[in-house]
Amino acid sequence: DLQATYLDSTTEHLPLSQDGIPELNILLVGSVDGRHILKTMCQAHRWPRRKINFYVLENNLEALGRQLLFLSLALEPLEKMGLQEKSEMFLELMGNTLLRSQTAAYLQEKADLFVRYVTDPSFQQADLPTFDLSALKFKERDQLEAIFRFWKNPDP
Repeated sequence: DLQATYLDSTTEHLPLSQDGIPELNILLVGSVDGRHILKTMCQAHRWPRRKINFYVLENNLEALGRQLLFLSLALEPLEKMGLQEKSEMFLELMGNTLLRSQTAAYLQEKADLFVRYVTDPSFQQADLPTFDLSALKFKERDQLEAIFRFWKNPDP
């Protein structure tokens, strides 16, 4: 939990967001996976209410794509995918092992969606406002699109 590691429980020193809630900005440089984000989100109920913005800086765009994949998997609604299935899928994708057919189908579905997010910022903001990809340069967007298109290929 990044809040427990770096902050005390007061929010006095934090700037206020537009809706009057204290806003905490966290920069993650080269974290490679989203475990810090997930743990901080899961532990947020223990702290005073605040809006948390994560800024992720990766020099490896494949790692950024994997973070998007794992965070979207973690945020899937329980009606769509149960906890057991999420856990198994996470382990398969994290391990880069042979994928079951349903995991491969999920990866191809998400890769299609991510290609659209990267190439159409207005669609991304309407469909997935949790993530903001506006700081990506066009070259980075093109590279991410190539990575996601590679993921769509079932037999590379």
